[in-house]
Amino acid sequence: MGSKPSQARGRHRHVRFMVAGALIAAAFAAAPAYAQELAPDQQTTIVAPAEPILVGAYVDDWSGDALRVVNEKGQPVSIGGLFHTIDENNTFSRVPEQSDRTGWLLERSWQQGATPFSNLQADVSASEIASGRHDAAINVWLDHVDAWLDRGEGRRLTIAPLQEMNGVWTPYGCYERDGQIIVEADDYVSAFRRVHDLTFARLDPDLVQISWAPNNESTAGCGVLADYYPGSEYVDVVGISAFNFGEAPDGSSWRLPAELIGPAADQLRLIAPDKPYLLAQTGSSEVGGDKSAWIVDLFDFVVSDPNLVGLIWFDLDKFEVGADMDWEIEPHHRDAWRQSPDVDYVFPMAFDDIGFAPAIYDGAVTLAGRLASIVLDSEPDCGAEWSFVDEPVGFEIASRTALRSGGYAIPPLPVDQVGLIDLETGRWLVPRRTGEVVEFYFGGQGDIPLVGDWDCDGFDTPGLFRPSDASVHLTNDLVVGPATHNFFLGLPGDSALAGDFDNDGCDTVAIYRPSTGEVFVINELGEGVQPVRVATSYHFGEPGDVPFVGDFNGDGMETVGLYRPSSGYVYVRHEHLTGLADNEFYFGDPGDRLVAGNWADGLADTVAVYRPTDRAFYMRFTNDQGPADQVLYFGEERWHPVAGVFEV
Repeated sequence: MGSKPSQARGRHRHVRFMVAGALIAAAFAAAPAYAQELAPDQQTTIVAPAEPILVGAYVDDWSGDALRVVNEKGQPVSIGGLFHTIDENNTFSRVPEQSDRTGWLLERSWQQGATPFSNLQADVSASEIASGRHDAAINVWLDHVDAWLDRGEGRRLTIAPLQEMNGVWTPYGCYERDGQIIVEADDYVSAFRRVHDLTFARLDPDLVQISWAPNNESTAGCGVLADYYPGSEYVDVVGISAFNFGEAPDGSSWRLPAELIGPAADQLRLIAPDKPYLLAQTGSSEVGGDKSAWIVDLFDFVVSDPNLVGLIWFDLDKFEVGADMDWEIEPHHRDAWRQSPDVDYVFPMAFDDIGFAPAIYDGAVTLAGRLASIVLDSEPDCGAEWSFVDEPVGFEIASRTALRSGGYAIPPLPVDQVGLIDLETGRWLVPRRTGEVVEFYFGGQGDIPLVGDWDCDGFDTPGLFRPSDASVHLTNDLVVGPATHNFFLGLPGDSALAGDFDNDGCDTVAIYRPSTGEVFVINELGEGVQPVRVATSYHFGEPGDVPFVGDFNGDGMETVGLYRPSSGYVYVRHEHLTGLADNEFYFGDPGDRLVAGNWADGLADTVAVYRPTDRAFYMRFTNDQGPADQVLYFGEERWHPVAGVFEV
């Protein structure tokens, strides 16, 4: 953070208890910086640069920021920067965010497609930690990590205990008391080693790495980096914090990446020459220079340094050093981020696999655990599973990882994807299978969003039903322009449903009349004011039920289901006939927003709910009562989910 106590202390006052998040959801990864914008059939051979790097981010909020940032950066990320404290879990709380805050944070990062980089902090001195006085608290924290790792499916993390110890803004290592600098370098080394030993007494060493993460410069009087190094056997990766404060009120000046990071990297090579280095926290101010050029210079510097393997961007806007320090990659810097040369990204990160011998798997060539090139002659197999392999050459890729055009590996997408809509503004966020997140406005307040394959090409696009005048508006493109189909259907106050109701491969719009519980099935699209023929109609449900559509038995024909918000009960029919529900079960809580989709096997549709209070999407892989099989964290309280197979 620089050598000035004021600037460093200011940032960490705000950050210490911050909820940090991953940059991007697993289903919303984006294309590499060096890839051109090509049509899917052109993206068959993509060769990555010789030295790909790992990139991550810290953000304020997992849900809203995850989708905001992918649009701005146009890149997937490998690493989710997190801040923890040893006493962050309140076991007396019934709220998971508090009772298992550690697991809650780690899972949000993992579900967004990023391997956690967990800064573990403590508001006590190094001597207290070294004495063992806080072992119980540390062990509780580690137990929560262990429970998270036990979920399997490739989960792993890097832990950075007691980071930035060489600056006076932390209470361990070096700090200020009554105007005097107190140096506890020896105690810090003992404390770090103690946390290391406690960690591996409880956690699987194959799933955890330890990072020693000093600031790039020591506060005057705090000694040198070598004083705090715990030893090669205690460190897997060296983290570096380095920020360009620009022209700040405290007297800081604009500094280029080479002069900011270079001296620290050179010092570290004298004490830890054989370790990979990561910029564990980095960012640039807006004031005093060209931030876009600085970002490009940063990538160039990381690529050129022999030890640096990546960076975690501090994507936050914070008040510090007497000014508002905007570290974010905002829209006017997105081109610099996207066009930074010689950059490739891969999920997940594995610092222990820094090697140079390639391994080949099913058409993909990997280097040091990072995807170096990929040749795809057909549609990518998003169901492919790679297990952990730890060969002497250093090849390792996570299970549940699948290839996708773009030159990197990602977690597999469900058959259906989840889009988000702000019903107040008509703003849509929809993922394409190329990884791009398409943002557009379609409709407005009071409209009912629809998703369907209106032109029978196998991919879903937006539509809407306007209850105020019973009009339907559909488009065949995610890049929304004028609607391609406009017609009237039903009566004002009706609700509309989209689906393939006759198994012909084309979606149409049906009507549900809440006042009577009547379903009107329609197997053709209308045009203008011309009447539309109703194929069949029947009664299903009670006033107040919320209808939805899905192929609940896998026979290819979509039928109507009902969600009763007052009780959380789900009712589904397998035929378009009046009668009792063919299946009913409890899923979700009152107030949840339900949608059906194919989340697992490509056969039957199952239910999922978006819970606004949790900002979480709970998926069930079978149509019966039970806990969620998968949870994704994203969105904001006013957002509503939609599901579909969006354009490749």
